[in-house]
Amino acid sequence: MSSKHTKPNFSHSQLVEIMKRVFRLTPSEIRSLPSYDDQNFYVAAIEGGEYVLKIMNSEDSKNTALIEMQNYAMTVLHRHGLPAQTALPTASGQLMSLEEVDCGYGCQKYLVRLLTYLPGTTISKVPLTPQLLYETGKMAARMDQILQEMEHPHLGVLQRKNFIWSLSSVPLLEAYMNLLDGDPLEEAVKSVIRQYKTSVVPNRSNFRKCINHGDFNDLNVLVQPDESDGHRISGILDFGDMNTGYYIHELAITIMYMMTEHPKPIEVGGPVLAGWESVLPLNKAEKECLYVLVLSRFCQSLILARHAVILHPENAEYLMITSRTGVHILHQLWELGKEQVEKVWFQSAARFKIATAVDPTPTLTLQQATELTLHLYGVTITEISTLPSYRDQNFLVVDNESTKYLLKIMNSEDSKNATLLEVQTHAMYFLRQHGVPAQTAVHTTMGQLMSMEEIDCGHGTQTYCVRLLTYLPGKTIAESPVTRQDLFKVSKLAAFVDKTLQQLVSPNLDVLQKMEGTRWSLSSIPLTEGYLSVMDGDPLQVVVRAVIQQYKLYVQPKISSFQKGILHGDLNDQNILVTPVENGSHEVSGLLDFSMLMNDCYVFEVAIIIAYMMLENPSPLDVGGAVLAGWESIMVLNEDERDSLFLLVLGRLCQSVVYGRHNAKKKPDNKYILTTAKNGTRLLNKLWELGKKEVERKWFKDASTFPV
Repeated sequence: MSSKHTKPNFSHSQLVEIMKRVFRLTPSEIRSLPSYDDQNFYVAAIEGGEYVLKIMNSEDSKNTALIEMQNYAMTVLHRHGLPAQTALPTASGQLMSLEEVDCGYGCQKYLVRLLTYLPGTTISKVPLTPQLLYETGKMAARMDQILQEMEHPHLGVLQRKNFIWSLSSVPLLEAYMNLLDGDPLEEAVKSVIRQYKTSVVPNRSNFRKCINHGDFNDLNVLVQPDESDGHRISGILDFGDMNTGYYIHELAITIMYMMTEHPKPIEVGGPVLAGWESVLPLNKAEKECLYVLVLSRFCQSLILARHAVILHPENAEYLMITSRTGVHILHQLWELGKEQVEKVWFQSAARFKIATAVDPTPTLTLQQATELTLHLYGVTITEISTLPSYRDQNFLVVDNESTKYLLKIMNSEDSKNATLLEVQTHAMYFLRQHGVPAQTAVHTTMGQLMSMEEIDCGHGTQTYCVRLLTYLPGKTIAESPVTRQDLFKVSKLAAFVDKTLQQLVSPNLDVLQKMEGTRWSLSSIPLTEGYLSVMDGDPLQVVVRAVIQQYKLYVQPKISSFQKGILHGDLNDQNILVTPVENGSHEVSGLLDFSMLMNDCYVFEVAIIIAYMMLENPSPLDVGGAVLAGWESIMVLNEDERDSLFLLVLGRLCQSVVYGRHNAKKKPDNKYILTTAKNGTRLLNKLWELGKKEVERKWFKDASTFPV
């Protein structure tokens, strides 16, 4: 059977019969929808409801595992709040049905699915404003980010080797070049393929891998009008090209298709790039290859469309949609050249980021904080002062009975995840019950442990999570001259905390699993590369790059052997309170800030403690042994964890230095942000110069001989 006859061609009566028999629904309206090589129909049912009936071509219908994977991916995205369709069950409870039907050229088997109907119009039919393009780039990045976290026993089916529409398969276009014989486009396409081989292929090892939707085009994105007379994305369609690829592939595909509907195509790249980088900043290799990848997608679209028209001339109008403008845009991009196009895209993206940036950090005045506390908690404040914070706002408040509290206002971005905040609040209370000096939340007058409040801090109304926490006495370790015995106690308590959290029970603990891949997790050290431009011209950049490379070579392969559980995740020198006792030593009187609570590797907690405890210590090399001894008095590290500890400590210092400088550029008035970065620079250089062998020898010897 030729590929020409793989596309389904169901008649109206066949569609009605399938709807009734397979889905127990009676159609009141059936309307054809465009498709490349499948058949799609809008269906309204007499029983109520609107649906999309999707009939896969007979070739793709042979790969049921792949279609099952697509169904699962759509469900995962839907659960994360993205507007993806989901498959509805058949009368027998299955999410798809394999139907043997004669469409006019013999009986063939077609996979049939009934999908939820998403309202809206395709993005190709509305004005592509910069803001909408920004949101499109942001949505594409968020989608791939969620897909990459997906777990399923059959993920391997997405490794579609030689899949012609993958941007990894651009050289395969050479087999179709006869379709361009005599066409002026032929030379441009050949040149793009040559550039792909010489510039993209050698850089591919530096691209970040992910699962791609693979076809985020102008017909697969739905929009609806929003309150600001613009549009919002209301639907993501067609997961038929989903494959294992690279983040940069999805971005290139998105830019390319958005260009085809824009009156000034070259202006598309900037806002799409800005939206994408608000979620996933590109690294150097990805930026270097973006231009060629966008041109490569144009080449794929133009050549494969011509091939498809030969097979399906009756569908030529739909198949050639991109080609009509694509030829002109490809020529335009090619003539302008890489340097000029990149200049427009990257400069535009930078300007757009500045113009659209909304600071999520709350900036309540003392009066606003005072009134808020009275309104929510019925507490009359007699004294109030600000406390340092990275992205939130903390106030020390005293009521008319001289009771002290901490009023904590979360930034608007983190406030969006109410479930995570509830788990953090529950964990603090749980630890307090087990004797850990953790804060607990005070109930509002309405009996809630936190309240979502819409507040205007001078840059528009945003929603912030507000909690009133119990006050813990003491000074931060950063302010206290702690001894090695103090460090032992700190680490022992940290290990006790993490071990106790093994018993934490909540129906929402899965949200802590999602925190694992956040920027500050030590599993995400390679993401630091995407921010290294803040260190251009600084000799320390060479050290940071070297640490990241060493991490990839020697730590990443071992992570699967690390012990895992729930961690505090940010036991730094500002989040641990101590009070003095006899002989100049201290007791831990408080553990603060559970906002980085996550399910991750225990050795990460040890590395974080060592890194931050070294910062203010006059003898930083003495810290590691004491911390390690304290931790291992509760939980012993395995061989792989011990072997990775040095690079994990350096990795945390790299994160702190790089992200500190990045955030300081955005908030130059917040001196707290650079607290770690200043000493971290000196410490990072010193540890790197000493080397792994020397530092580990000191740490492990001190730990083994530590007086307990």
